[in-house]
Amino acid sequence: MPSGIGSPKMNVLPLADGQPIALGASVSATATSVGIRPEHLSLGQPSNTTLRGRVRLAEYTGAVTLLHVELDGGQTCLVIHNQGPTPETGAEVGLLAEPEHLHFFDREGRAV
Repeated sequence: MPSGIGSPKMNVLPLADGQPIALGASVSATATSVGIRPEHLSLGQPSNTTLRGRVRLAEYTGAVTLLHVELDGGQTCLVIHNQGPTPETGAEVGLLAEPEHLHFFDREGRAV
């Protein structure tokens, strides 16, 4: 599975039909999931993002904070946060990713 490479692991989320993941991202018709590395996610206003959720855990490591964000769909995303104040546990956040940092996979986990 694609999430097994790297530390921390890549977030792999199912693609919802017609759901835009990032502005300007082109998605292959065979893609069923999208991978986003934690360091390529940033926080935004929930009203201005397609990925929204609540902070469930914030782990300060000394250099960055690892945010565990439970998305509206029930999946959990890990975000490496190092800019601005750390949101409190329970805070609603939006997640942003640039199209060039998205990795798409088919049902078998192959890159498409």
